[in-house]
Amino acid sequence: MKKPAPAPMALTLPRLASEVVRIVDLQPVVIHDGRERALALRVEIHALSAGGFESRVYQREFYRMQPSFHLSRRADERLWAEDVMFVWEGQPAQSADEALAATLLRIAQQLAPAPAKRTAKATAKKKPVAKKKKR
Repeated sequence: MKKPAPAPMALTLPRLASEVVRIVDLQPVVIHDGRERALALRVEIHALSAGGFESRVYQREFYRMQPSFHLSRRADERLWAEDVMFVWEGQPAQSADEALAATLLRIAQQLAPAPAKRTAKATAKKKPVAKKKKR
């Protein structure tokens, strides 16, 4: 007698976590950190399946690599890498526009130049100097 065929397994599809609803490429931002460079940023707005909106910020990176196979030139690669400096924190926004506005503000705050540091000499109170009397 033949053994009965095993019952087919139920296929469970992955659940949707979020959907990209908007992509915004920002104009390059010039960074002055000892060497001038332009920072290219992209903002993605995600509609969460649980409700609300969040954003992810990506930075354009450039790589030049020597391929492992014979090629007459080097391999130049450009890609968008998620920038962890701008990770979404807090409650999801109520709209895509609100998420974008909060993200642009966070980017501006992070990239703002740091205030000048005060040195101990600059902050120390100077003692008054007694004037010399003329004779």
